[in-house]
Amino acid sequence: MKAVEFTTQINNNLIQVPEEFNKEINLIKHKSVRVILLIDEQVAYEENRIKSFVQEQFLKGYAKSDAIYDE
Repeated sequence: MKAVEFTTQINNNLIQVPEEFNKEINLIKHKSVRVILLIDEQVAYEENRIKSFVQEQFLKGYAKSDAIYDE
């Protein structure tokens, strides 16, 4: 099995393969391929950190008297 590596962006749930691999892709049409998706953990970490911060700030504005609306 041959492996190739490239970076790209996902658009509408589609992965764009660089043109430099067109010849190889045409040779393997209708055959099985293995795709390994590696997500940059730093980006995911930053997104989670921002979400946590926003949640904390939102809850700071929540007063105990607002609990009557929870029931």
